[in-house]
Parts: sequence; structure tokens; C-alpha cells
Amino acid sequence: MEWIDTHTHLYARAFAEDQEDMMQRAIAAGLSKLYLPNIDAESIAPMLALEALHPAHCQAMMGLHPMSVKEDFEKQLLVIEGWLQKTPICGHRRNWYGPLLG
Repeated sequence: MEWIDTHTHLYARAFAEDQEDMMQRAIAAGLSKLYLPNIDAESIAPMLALEALHPAHCQAMMGLHPMSVKEDFEKQLLVIEGWLQKTPICGHRRNWYGPLLG
């Protein structure tokens, strides 16, 4: 059996102190893949850094977390779209924001 974590924000600042220990425990416990959904434009760098440290186990996923949709959402989406165009990242364009951008 293969164990996959389909949604973890292990790259978040709250986990910075023991992030590597948590990764090693997850791998030792048999977790084969961790999918890292993005939160907002500011979380892209730490998300990609964790993926770079553990490319066999981590997969970054680009997007804007629903809790991060604020007044600057258009700016956030433009930054995210830029990353989707320049690097191979899992991403999903949801139709729900298309009408909002005009």
C-alpha cells in the first residue's frame, strides 16, 4: 500500500522549526508523496524550497487558498499565473475566478 498526503502546508512558518524532522518521520512512516497546495503569493518561495529539498516526496501545487481571497486577489492571481508559466508546477485554473477577472 502507498501512503500519500494530498494536502499539507508543511512549508508554512509554523512548521519551520521542526520541518525537516517532520519530513523524516513522515518518510520513515512510509509516506511516499506529500502534495503542497499553495496559500498565496507569499507562500510560494517556502513551498518551492520544501519541494526542492525533497523532490522525490514533495509536489508543489500552485493556487490561491480560498481563505486568502482578499481585496488584492487579482494581484495574487497574476503572481500565481506568472509562476505557472515559468516553472513545472501542479496547478488548476478554476472557472470560478475567471468571471471576476473580466
